[in-house]
Amino acid sequence: MEDNRADHYNLDTNMIAQVLLKDVAATARIAIKDCIRNVQTAYGKTISNRKGFLGRRRAFEMIFGNWHTSFQSLSRYVAALQHFNAGTVVEWRLIEGKIFNFIFWTFKPCIDRFAHCRPVIFIDGTHVYGAYDIKLLIAVGMDANGSIFPLAFAIAANESNDTWGVFLTHLKTHVIKDRTGICVLSDRHKGILHNMDNLPGWQPPLVYHRYCLRHLNENLQSKFHNGTLNKLMWGAAMEHQQRKWAAKMDMIRAVSEPTYG
Repeated sequence: MEDNRADHYNLDTNMIAQVLLKDVAATARIAIKDCIRNVQTAYGKTISNRKGFLGRRRAFEMIFGNWHTSFQSLSRYVAALQHFNAGTVVEWRLIEGKIFNFIFWTFKPCIDRFAHCRPVIFIDGTHVYGAYDIKLLIAVGMDANGSIFPLAFAIAANESNDTWGVFLTHLKTHVIKDRTGICVLSDRHKGILHNMDNLPGWQPPLVYHRYCLRHLNENLQSKFHNGTLNKLMWGAAMEHQQRKWAAKMDMIRAVSEPTYG
């Protein structure tokens, strides 16, 4: 039977958020269906998916603040990073001195430990979902145990030739420094390709650019949808001997000439 409390009011966003505060504090990714269930338990009333979404968002804002206030606090946040992590590097770029456009940062321990990591860097960009259409750019390395090691981060207004150029310039200046023979792995984003070809210090023998196999595999499967080619591609990529690699490539050609080309 529905709780009688539900008869006296319609649940507004703040009331729903109050129920969800503890859950959102534990995990901001709490599923909408779980939000609906928790509200049902608290109030004896079933809410729609939209109300569950709005309530979850309101709970998030009550705990962490909204996007606008978060950007206002960004300068204080990075100042605290630099204060408590001496040697941490932060590079800003503002439009007309006040409009946020780009921020790059790398922690001092990341800078120091890269000298002891393998000469491999992975770079990629991804969407930051929320109120603003912004991008997160990231560079990670690989330590002696084969584990991923974070190197540098950036939040940019977009993912373009310009922003990738700024990111790679700061990465070279503050992290890579004078180290040579670095292999950089990435997808085929035009901004990355452009800067790898044109940005000073990002060509052999200082840096060797290669493509991330996972991205190549995704492109292959989206175009050809062939399980055999998928296995052969991974097999060729894992070969350490030229002869065995060539044999795998011949097998790929036998299955699909366009894929080989």
